[in-house]
Amino acid sequence: MREDRKAPGTLFLVGTPIGNMGDLSPRARETLESVSRIAAEDTRRTGLLLSTIGVRTPMASFHAHNEAKRIPEILARLARGESVAVVSDAGNPGISDPAERLVRAAVESGFAIVPIPGPSAFVAALVASGLPSGSFVFEGYLPSRASARREALRALRSERRTILLHESPKRVAALLDDVRDVLGDRRVVLAREITKKFEEFARGTAGELLARLRERAPKGEFVVVVEGAPPGEPLEASRVLGIVREEIAAGRTLRDAVRAAARIARWKEQEVYRLASEGSPFDAPSHEAEQESGSGPKKSPVSEADRFVRYVILLTIVRPELLCEDLVRAHVAHLKRIEERGHLELCGPFADKRGGIVILRGVTEEDARTLAEADPFVSSGADRYELRRLDLSSRDNDHMGMG
Repeated sequence: MREDRKAPGTLFLVGTPIGNMGDLSPRARETLESVSRIAAEDTRRTGLLLSTIGVRTPMASFHAHNEAKRIPEILARLARGESVAVVSDAGNPGISDPAERLVRAAVESGFAIVPIPGPSAFVAALVASGLPSGSFVFEGYLPSRASARREALRALRSERRTILLHESPKRVAALLDDVRDVLGDRRVVLAREITKKFEEFARGTAGELLARLRERAPKGEFVVVVEGAPPGEPLEASRVLGIVREEIAAGRTLRDAVRAAARIARWKEQEVYRLASEGSPFDAPSHEAEQESGSGPKKSPVSEADRFVRYVILLTIVRPELLCEDLVRAHVAHLKRIEERGHLELCGPFADKRGGIVILRGVTEEDARTLAEADPFVSSGADRYELRRLDLSSRDNDHMGMG
């Protein structure tokens, strides 16, 4: 190693073996021996390593529970001209561990940072997986809570790069189950005990690997390599509808759910809305229909207090050159679907071909906006729209012929 690279006041990030002691590089050993202090995530594990290679450099613990205290201490040592080496439990420090924050603080303080590369579990798993390795994304450990984990996976639905995850043996089956449900039954590689005696790579779809794990209890920490989203292939209708329902269940509005599904599935928003409307809140029977059918205490789509709230969609043609016969037919079909669900109160003609009016009832403002933006005229860019709310008493409705 060049003498000037080992100048006092330098922070070294030293990669250590992930299972096989033969993977420790001569440069890593030399650095661990020459520094003033070693900051170790696990002093017991690092102590065994140092004992094996015959290094007696003093250690100090440095982990997630004491980083707030240790970072100023390490920076003070660097300021005094001492050199410090940081090591993690295994592999390269600085990825999903406190060394990341230490490095940031050292950079801000003007200290030199020198990496001493070593083995990496997720890189080893990637190159041996057989899945595309030219472009990938490393996500580390996803949240342990099921709802948060599924939310994280939903954000990766349209990710075309190979996805790399870490998971414990206790949760790897639950992760595969969520991968299958949220991302689809993609190809997955489970890598465990990398570089160790019982190293294993299991390949198959998420469903196939899940079945194997249920037959045999998993052991060891896993790297989970997941195939990226297929390029240029729209998802089938059932998957698109499933995405919309999951987004709504996660608290999204219908409009946002349709947009998310369209982006992920590579569908047009108008097509997703047409599909989703079959299972949307617009299918709920109106209050009047329930009363006539005598169906009893089913929940109305709107509250009693809001029965006379109307939303007016004002359409204004801004690009008449885009209007065509097919677009007009799609617009009429869109209004017919709204009417069939009991939410179309009035549809006025386009005056002098400059615009029109649509009045809706029994919907929320968010749903009214979704319906407006799903109109083929609006989604094509031919029209712009304005949404207005009307609060009318029953007497006013009768007077205006809108009851």
